[in-house]
Amino acid sequence: MTAYDPEKIGFRYMEEDDLPVMHRWLNEGAAFEWYGLEPTTLPEIVLSYSPRLHGKSSVLAMIITYDGRPIGYIQRYYPRNEQDYWGKQEFPRETAGIDLFIGEEEFLHHGFGPLAIRAFLGEHVFGDGRTRHCIIDPDPANKIAIRAYEKVGFRYLRTLEPPEHVERAYLMMLDRNEFED
Repeated sequence: MTAYDPEKIGFRYMEEDDLPVMHRWLNEGAAFEWYGLEPTTLPEIVLSYSPRLHGKSSVLAMIITYDGRPIGYIQRYYPRNEQDYWGKQEFPRETAGIDLFIGEEEFLHHGFGPLAIRAFLGEHVFGDGRTRHCIIDPDPANKIAIRAYEKVGFRYLRTLEPPEHVERAYLMMLDRNEFED
C-alpha cells in the first residue's frame, strides 16, 4: 500500500481547461466503467459540465489534486436541488450528496480514495456547519467503491431501483456526528 500524505491532497474548482482531462478520465479505466458507462465525446463533456463552471448549477464541481497534480473529480450537491436525479426521494433538508471518481489509475487501490473523501467532507460538506448528513449512491456492483465509502464511515441505507431512482443505486449515508467521532 502506498502511503499518501494527507497534506498533499487538495481540491480546486473545475475550470474549462479541465474538460479535456475529464473527457480522458470518463472514457477509460475505472471512471469509464463506473461513472461514464458509455463513450463520451469532448463536446458532450463540455455540454454536461459547463453549467457547473459558469454558475448555472448548484453543484460544486472540483478537481481532486495530489501535490498539485489533477487526480480525479468530486462534486457536492443538495438532493433537494436535483429533482431530475432524485425524484421523490425524501432526505432531511440538511443533507448533501457527493459523487466522485479517481481518474488516474496509479491512485486506485492504494488507499487514496478514503483519504480524499475524508478531506473533502471536512472542507466542503460538513465544514459549513449546516450540513448534518451526506449521501452517496454507488452502483451496487461497485464493491471497491462501497468498501472505500465504508472506510470513511458511510453506512448502507437501501438499494434503489428505477423508477424510484434514475438508476440502480446502493444508497449510503454518513451523519456529521459519525464523521466527527
